[in-house]
Amino acid sequence: MGCAFYGKNGSVKVPYNDPTYPSCSNKGDNTSTVADKVNYCYDNNYGGVFAWELNQDKNVSTTPELLNAIWVANNTQGGYIAPCTCPTALTYTTSPSSPGLTTVFHEGNIIIQNVTVNNGVTLQFIGCSNGNITVNNVTVKNGAKLILRRGVVLINEIDVQLGAEFEIL
Repeated sequence: MGCAFYGKNGSVKVPYNDPTYPSCSNKGDNTSTVADKVNYCYDNNYGGVFAWELNQDKNVSTTPELLNAIWVANNTQGGYIAPCTCPTALTYTTSPSSPGLTTVFHEGNIIIQNVTVNNGVTLQFIGCSNGNITVNNVTVKNGAKLILRRGVVLINEIDVQLGAEFEIL
């Protein structure tokens, strides 16, 4: 189930963190509706919630308001996800060039940034179960595959083109 981190004022998207947000006619989600969606997913045995446009959340660089509401509701329901306490994050910025499988394992938060997965490459990331895997400006194309395992996946921007695959396991 999706959580919109923006509202609409007419046909124009307005970020949740925009000071004019309260004046929007269609406000998208807020901390209450995000929590309701998490609870609905638990009550109906759905796989979970996802969010997009994370940079439009309030306080995105400190304590993101809407993302934090997802964490709190999940933990209230007895979920196993907690913010990662691992001391370091891995920032991955290499676009692999050789076809085949490349696996990156890191017991902390993983940031995949400005990467193109191309020409039969399979790129797999395995994070810690209580960490985040963040995807920023990633393209998957030409028979390539991107696999993300374990952790909470936060997608800021990804382009999965025809003939390519993207999996969250």
